[in-house]
Amino acid sequence: MEEDNFLFRNEKKLDAEKVKLAEIFNTPKQKFTYIYDFGDDWIHELLLEKITDEKILRAACTDGKGVCPPEDCGGPWGFANLKEILSDTKHPKHYETKGWLGLSKKDKWDAEAFDMEGTNERVNKV
Repeated sequence: MEEDNFLFRNEKKLDAEKVKLAEIFNTPKQKFTYIYDFGDDWIHELLLEKITDEKILRAACTDGKGVCPPEDCGGPWGFANLKEILSDTKHPKHYETKGWLGLSKKDKWDAEAFDMEGTNERVNKV
């Protein structure tokens, strides 16, 4: 069992790798909290907007905003710090941080970039 992927329902821990959303979501407006990476604590609120009869075979991202935070960047606070460092070429850790991300000194990093196609490829990678 992966220790850092859980769905919480009334504080009961469910293994997100074993539980399908269809098993826990059954009422419109139902909410769950999903915490990814205990320690960094990426907290996501999941809301079931509506139930339809449509049969969907694959998940799809329908909207998004901003670049995906890199793994082990320190959670939301670390990611905010990373964005601040990368937005300031005079910051003492600017080039070191770019190197940590695998970027060259000349590469540009855009915190607002969003790759819908790449996201959907990752969502459906099994």
